[in-house]
Amino acid sequence: MIHKWFPTAVMFQEEILSQSENEKLYNHIKYLNNVVKKGGKDWLSDVKNTSGTYDCNKDNVFNFLHKKVSLYVNEFSEKFGCVKKMICENSWYNYYEKGDYQEFHTHPHNYFSAVYFVKCLKNSSPLCFQSPYSNNMLPLPVKKYNDLSFDIIEYETLNNSLVIFRSNIPHMVPKNTTEERITMSFNYKLEEKE
Repeated sequence: MIHKWFPTAVMFQEEILSQSENEKLYNHIKYLNNVVKKGGKDWLSDVKNTSGTYDCNKDNVFNFLHKKVSLYVNEFSEKFGCVKKMICENSWYNYYEKGDYQEFHTHPHNYFSAVYFVKCLKNSSPLCFQSPYSNNMLPLPVKKYNDLSFDIIEYETLNNSLVIFRSNIPHMVPKNTTEERITMSFNYKLEEKE
């Protein structure tokens, strides 16, 4: 008998918003992209995002998205047995143009992170996750990969879909081959009630 003691779970949810709600997000991000200062100063990549310069969590236009994402994050958190509510610490958008990428990284000091695909053209770069257990390990010579042996997995960019994961899982976006790939990112921490 095989026991799976340390699985790496990722939640994927399609069509979390209406088409008009998603279009509203897209238009607002296009507007912000022209007026907000670029964030993410410590990255090797040059993708335009608002991490550290504009917290979308504080922008009322994004409220309906934050409510939806928070519902799914808390549902996912409950699957882990967590008894406390998760709240959004911060959020930002990522505006990838052709050739943009994002290197492997994690989101320290958070419990859960999420990526919402606002608008991604067909064949946009996927969202890739690396097993948090693969560092410093010799790769196994496997015939066919499965949920015990995958080192890296990819999520296709499907508009109006959401991916939620523990914040310690390394993830990245390979070089984008399309003209436009727009996502939103979120970090969640425990709600601190006084």
